[in-house]
Amino acid sequence: MIHLMIEDINENSERLILNEISLIYPDLHDIKFFKDRFNKPHIFANGKEKIWCSISHKEILKLIVLSDSVIGIDVESKIIKSELSYLFHNAEQMLMNNHESISLTLMWTLKEAAAKSIGLGLTFGINSVYIYLIDKKCVEFISTKTGFQYMGRYYIFKVKKYIISIIYNVERINYER
Repeated sequence: MIHLMIEDINENSERLILNEISLIYPDLHDIKFFKDRFNKPHIFANGKEKIWCSISHKEILKLIVLSDSVIGIDVESKIIKSELSYLFHNAEQMLMNNHESISLTLMWTLKEAAAKSIGLGLTFGINSVYIYLIDKKCVEFISTKTGFQYMGRYYIFKVKKYIISIIYNVERINYER
């Protein structure tokens, strides 16, 4: 289950998230919210991490997603120009060349959502992950920081000028290093 909140950026994220959780999950108690050293939000209830959270903002728009599985979100309003294609891994450039529907901007939002889902965000730069497979339902990516491979489902949509990517149900798919 995924819950998406769209809020004014001036609002306090922690208060909004805690209010929303109490409405969505009324059986949870002792809810605590904190951000780790990489700025990834964590939500604990009843002493365990029960709810996954990801936050993205652009201009006056703030998006917060809550889920009962690993999740990441990103929003972008600017069109990423072709001069910036060097920022993308060779595998991603091949994906974009083979699929006209995958723009630089869309790939950027998928990369950032993927990085957020595994707790890296942009702490280590946009190339902390690279996407090597996209099909109709799933995306697969590698963390360049750990070498681990991940798979998740994705959802991409547009609201006015904003492209929004959500990657959810993320699982590590290789356990050997």
